[in-house]
Amino acid sequence: MRRPSSQPQRTCMGCMERDSKKRMLRIALSGETLTLDEAARLAGRGAYIHCDNRCITSFGRSKARDLRSLKRNISPGERRKLAELIHARLASHAAHE
Repeated sequence: MRRPSSQPQRTCMGCMERDSKKRMLRIALSGETLTLDEAARLAGRGAYIHCDNRCITSFGRSKARDLRSLKRNISPGERRKLAELIHARLASHAAHE
């Protein structure tokens, strides 16, 4: 029998697999806008996604109309825009390293 992890676990919106919260990016609502919460400090509910191209691309192409974790509907255009923002942030972080 596996021991439960002592780390908080979250489900990735791209691959739908559970993983440590520390290994994922948090997405939160800022007013009515979905935004990246890189410091994981914004108030309210959050959704999580792995920092992996496969997960981000899968999230961007998904046809699901709601984000249950945020209790909010999301349009396909908004989903693609958020996926592009995540790709851009990851690319800028990689350029700085």
